[in-house]
Amino acid sequence: MRQIFLSRLMHSARLKWTEGRLLRLVQLLGYKGNWRRAIQVVHWVHCREHFKHCKSRHVYTTLLDVLGKCWRPVEALNMFNVMREDFSTYPDMAAYHSIAVTLGQAGHLTELLGLIEALQVRPKKDSIKGTRRRFDWNGLLYPDIVVYNAVINACGPHHQWQGAMWAMQQMQARGIAPNSASFGLSIEVMVKSGQVGSAWKLYERMERGGFLPNALTFKALVEALGKAGEADKAVEMVEDMRQRGFVDCAGVYYALACTLCTVGRWSEALLQVERLEMLSSKKPAVVTYTGLIRACEKAGHWNGAIAIFRQMQYVCTPNVGTCNIMISLYGRHRMFEDALEIFEGVKKGRLARKKMYEEGTCSLTPDEFTYESMLGACTVCEQWVYFHEVFQEMVRNGFGLHCQRHSWMIAPLLKAGQMHIVKRMVGCLKNTDGTPDVNVYRVLLASCCTLGQHGEVVSYLNDLLQQGVAVSSEEWATIFRAALEKLPVADVESFMSTLTKSDNTYGDMVLKDILSTHSSCEGQFSMNTA
Repeated sequence: MRQIFLSRLMHSARLKWTEGRLLRLVQLLGYKGNWRRAIQVVHWVHCREHFKHCKSRHVYTTLLDVLGKCWRPVEALNMFNVMREDFSTYPDMAAYHSIAVTLGQAGHLTELLGLIEALQVRPKKDSIKGTRRRFDWNGLLYPDIVVYNAVINACGPHHQWQGAMWAMQQMQARGIAPNSASFGLSIEVMVKSGQVGSAWKLYERMERGGFLPNALTFKALVEALGKAGEADKAVEMVEDMRQRGFVDCAGVYYALACTLCTVGRWSEALLQVERLEMLSSKKPAVVTYTGLIRACEKAGHWNGAIAIFRQMQYVCTPNVGTCNIMISLYGRHRMFEDALEIFEGVKKGRLARKKMYEEGTCSLTPDEFTYESMLGACTVCEQWVYFHEVFQEMVRNGFGLHCQRHSWMIAPLLKAGQMHIVKRMVGCLKNTDGTPDVNVYRVLLASCCTLGQHGEVVSYLNDLLQQGVAVSSEEWATIFRAALEKLPVADVESFMSTLTKSDNTYGDMVLKDILSTHSSCEGQFSMNTA
């Protein structure tokens, strides 16, 4: 039905379709971001015999440009492969540049390298439709500076610094002089990959060659200095950048602010934020302040993170992500009252007003990570009454628990004797298909063994097996070995006695596996009595 509609639409235009008109139509669809319709139009025209005169590589190259601007690398690669099937549309260097840049920006390194290798091989004449228009045509396309720069760009997301070095070596071997973009992209890849020394060597080579670094290169170098903890050199580099005439570089000032935060100089970082406020390319203030808080927290300067958060409340309204970070930070440092204040403010929809001026309103709504952060704060601060209230509210709002993120709370709850909360949490910690997660029981059983709650171990064993969860001998050994090795001999014997005398439903095979684990650990139990 879509094809019929498209055919009627194309015929109803009552236009004599030419290559120029088709190019213009594809460009207009690209401006609108309607890349699907652009593909359909090109396919419709090129599949009809009476529009054979419109079949041109220029139309496909324009389509490649549209797909690249719409960030559709897979569709662009498919179109490029279609171009290689016909002499009349076989790609030239313009199409080669377009697909290389698109794949490089998307980080499709493997596909780009495969394409470079394939285009350096003469295509078989029998595999290409149509008639050759030139007798000297061989179909070979060799990479140039644009293609190699795209390869270096594709190495960034994968931290493939070897790929960037390979591209630079290939350019040198082919006699292609690298340009400023080549050095800048290579430096960015080196910094992302942790090769700070190689990044500085490339920068020195870039300076000797007379190439002018751009803002992205300066940003990468400042980030490299930040990772090395050399904040003073980062400040000097930014001043050097300003003297060269680079002023509107918000990313560089943000990188410098984060670098200063990592070394605990958060007050100087706030001065860089003031510079950012005067630039047109700045990000929203909430994004900038949240990034600085993350940088301080990651470096262990939690006092700086708190100071930046308090300053942030005078400048802009924190979003829910910032509030989640601060709830976790306050909780980890046992500042429960501060965490509770932010959590209650998020539930009410806004924090306490501290702004000097109005800059729009930001309504806050707690999400899954808000509740998770507050549960963690309650666990660290041992506020079990409020933990139960937050947990109940979390379940009422439809948020679930995840074993990897919430199972660490079980051991403190068991130690505090909060068995009713543990049982409710175990009921929520299930797989997507409704079956219990073995990892939860691994934490439960080990914690109960360590705390001497042998009756609870038996209860959870029965619960685990009644729900049809198959546990292998290796898993039993993993579950019990670590816990039993930490217990004194008397506690181990008490546990095994409780296990063998109970009215169990877990079967003789399970009991045999546990006894086997006990026997294998028996040699180490005597050491615990010493």
